[in-house]
Amino acid sequence: RWPSAVSLPENVHRFAKKPESLTFRRTGQPLATIIGRSSGGQQLLRAAEYTADADDLYRIAVGYGQADSESLQGERIDYWALGGDHQRRVLSDEGRHARYCGTTQGRSLEEEGAHGCTLVDVDSTARVQIQHIDTDMFRYSQQVIDAD
Repeated sequence: RWPSAVSLPENVHRFAKKPESLTFRRTGQPLATIIGRSSGGQQLLRAAEYTADADDLYRIAVGYGQADSESLQGERIDYWALGGDHQRRVLSDEGRHARYCGTTQGRSLEEEGAHGCTLVDVDSTARVQIQHIDTDMFRYSQQVIDAD
């Protein structure tokens, strides 16, 4: 639903409603396979839709919808970058990573606490370092005041 009047830089890829695969390259060298799809109104994320050609590249899945760690373990995906949950949440950190990064800013009283982005660094041996970066300008917090 990105407005057509707002152009995106050439290095931004908008995924279709069906999962598609692309290869991320640096100086012509393939480094990772990214498999993604837009939400398309689907509420459930199905791991079986995220398949790629057999290769030894690091695999990143980008998806929007509800998922659980058990259902995501079925496919050979090294990192699941998930959207659809406004709160930051880790589904899996054992071997294969799966995370909802949340939103960059809380949008209502129900979205308490810090919000930001997730920086994922993968080295040449596929070792992953994950860093949360708070980007919110303010935070919602519900306080109970006892007048007695």
